[in-house]
Amino acid sequence: MINFQDKINFIWSIAELLRGPYKKEQYGDVILPMA
Repeated sequence: MINFQDKINFIWSIAELLRGPYKKEQYGDVILPMA
């Protein structure tokens, strides 16, 4: 069974992949054109 920390690490790794190469201050530039 996967322990709690392994689950957290898995979720964060997916979040990093979805976030892509953008920095936090660039999120608006990416999200607004998609809306």
